[in-house]
Amino acid sequence: MSGDLSGFSMFDLFREEARTHGDTISRGLVELESNPQDANLIASLMRAAHSLKGAAKIVGLDLAVAVAHAMEDAMVAVQKGDAVVTASRIDHLLAAADLLAQLTDLTEDAIDDWMMSNVARADSVVTDLRSPVQDSALESPIDTRPEKFEMSSTISDQSEDGTIKVASARLDHIMRLAGESLVASRRFESVRNQLIQIRKRHASMQARLRQSRVEDPDISQSALDAAKKDAVRTEIELAEHQDQLDVFIGQLEVVADSLYSEVLGSRMRPFDEGIAMFPRLVRDLSRSLGKEASLVIEGSDVPVDRDVLRELEAPLTHMLRNCVDHGIESPDERVRSGKSLKATVTLSARHHSGHLEVVVSDDGRGIDPEIIRDKVMARGLASSEVASALTNRELYEFLFLPGFSTAHEITDVSGRGVGLDVVQTMIQNLSGGIRIDSEPGSGTSFQLTLPLTRSVVRALIADIGSESYAFPMTQINQIKRFDASDVVQENSRPSIELDDRTVEMLDCGSILELGPIRSEQHVHAVIAGNQEELYAFCVDGFLGEEDLLVRPLDQRLGRVPHVASTAFLESGEPTIVLDVEDLIRTARRGVAEGAFESDSVKHSTEDDETRILVVDDSITVREAQRSILMRHGYVVDLAIDGAEGWERLQRSDYDLLITDVDMPGMNGIELVRTLRANPRYQNLPVAIVSYKDDDQQRQQGIDAGGDAYLSKHVINDDQFIDTIRTLLKTGREVRES
Repeated sequence: MSGDLSGFSMFDLFREEARTHGDTISRGLVELESNPQDANLIASLMRAAHSLKGAAKIVGLDLAVAVAHAMEDAMVAVQKGDAVVTASRIDHLLAAADLLAQLTDLTEDAIDDWMMSNVARADSVVTDLRSPVQDSALESPIDTRPEKFEMSSTISDQSEDGTIKVASARLDHIMRLAGESLVASRRFESVRNQLIQIRKRHASMQARLRQSRVEDPDISQSALDAAKKDAVRTEIELAEHQDQLDVFIGQLEVVADSLYSEVLGSRMRPFDEGIAMFPRLVRDLSRSLGKEASLVIEGSDVPVDRDVLRELEAPLTHMLRNCVDHGIESPDERVRSGKSLKATVTLSARHHSGHLEVVVSDDGRGIDPEIIRDKVMARGLASSEVASALTNRELYEFLFLPGFSTAHEITDVSGRGVGLDVVQTMIQNLSGGIRIDSEPGSGTSFQLTLPLTRSVVRALIADIGSESYAFPMTQINQIKRFDASDVVQENSRPSIELDDRTVEMLDCGSILELGPIRSEQHVHAVIAGNQEELYAFCVDGFLGEEDLLVRPLDQRLGRVPHVASTAFLESGEPTIVLDVEDLIRTARRGVAEGAFESDSVKHSTEDDETRILVVDDSITVREAQRSILMRHGYVVDLAIDGAEGWERLQRSDYDLLITDVDMPGMNGIELVRTLRANPRYQNLPVAIVSYKDDDQQRQQGIDAGGDAYLSKHVINDDQFIDTIRTLLKTGREVRES
């Protein structure tokens, strides 16, 4: 959420950030009780508490700072092994999380009263967190020893060890196919041996001919005839063996395809298996809200990859709750509208065009696009002129923004502005897409398009910079080949006409930093996006379609921009599977910022503008710094983590970098080390701003290449802006020298 947030107050930003981190902490603590030695989980909880502390400090909530600080220290103690995770300690941490969660329901005017009335409770929470846990006879540290398992003659359903249920008949078929594959592979041994004999005979024949020419240049006709007969015999045998080889290869391909289908089928589970809890959810939720609704499930027997099915649970839960709370009207309202008293929510699944399509719909009030339009203008997300021109589909896209909600009131179910952004992120992580359709007064539907399996992806293979790259078919609309003369300039950017609309073109080679696309006479474009926001990503050429067995990136690489995974092509060549959704985000951001405008437009900007990049995972801290810097006349760009910061640095020129330290993925220290290793950024002034301001952390930042190390406590002081001015002045002097 690094766009224009000027429509938010600082407390609004803090409240949304506190809600996000609070959810992370609450869920994580419950999980930690079952997995007390999960180092990644402990680190994420510590980071969430640290970020929450920093955000609270920015808005002056000292009481919340103290509680969050105590939570962070408690997690640090666990991380270092100085404390153990017990049920009592989890209770203390959850109590602290519950206290901080109250802030998300308050207005800014009510903060002072809340702090006055919760001083004693906060002191008690902090005291509990800073006191050693005294385990009673009934409570001991959570046992972290490996559990003992007994062997079974059956394969169980999916559990913690990753096993799945496989029908015995399918398992027998897999074994039979594996045996056939083994036999077929051994047939190649006899063919190989026969080919070796032919090669030996061919080599002997050539040797005799060479020797005959040396001993008798006028070689006899009889010798030539004998050699010709050997050559004809060899040719016949080679043709026979080639025929045999073709038969064996065909048989092996059939066996391999069948084996793959059976193994893939063993991963597939009926859609109904992962949604058994949803009818009860809709019933209980509707009753609690004084409504009547039932869930209709269609396509319950549609096979779905078990990994996809498991990861669909959370987004489907979000959407079903949203349907019941937002979409379904009260009984009185439904009667007045001429509808049946009992509402219907439908959850359907089907295979379509090689994809899994899941739709969640309701017959409720629908979404009024004008309410969204008013909200967009009220929050300054678009000018009145731009907002008035937005289509319904474009307006619905705003519902996926973090913190964006059209609810008239906040309830325990929804209306807090979180949910749909989480849903979209989850679906994108599955290499899928989501679209909203709605008819005011008639209902709303959420359509999810997903790959059939996460292990195998049908992909378009494209040539970019003389290398092969894969575009998942689920993430692209179509591919087109144009004549170069068809390219037009729209708003100083290259575009093409597609289905009576203008689509902006972007050079995929430049986005991936591989150099400009080589197309001269023809343009090859991969069209991606939704119907209201399409982009044409230009590539050097199309190489075909393949089913790819995808392999995840090594976690040590962290987040790699525009890359989803890796795979091997049928030729054995390695390839990169692109993250098309990330390409679209880059395209959207680049077009908005003018990053892809023609050179004439770029050169028309003011040369004396001072551009600063702020990198921080805290939305509150980011906006605080941007507000201060913009008041002093600087142009400010934002990035939410080190990976995005590095991406922006390579795409644009900046006069100063301001970065946080603790961020997920690439942290601030790693970012500074990375840029200092590149000659282009040797002289770029860097300010590190962090709440970790002890001597050891400060020295680590300076050693990494930081020019200044500031505590976030001084952001609102003159020291902050004075340091920025000094760094900028020094940077200019270095450039001019």
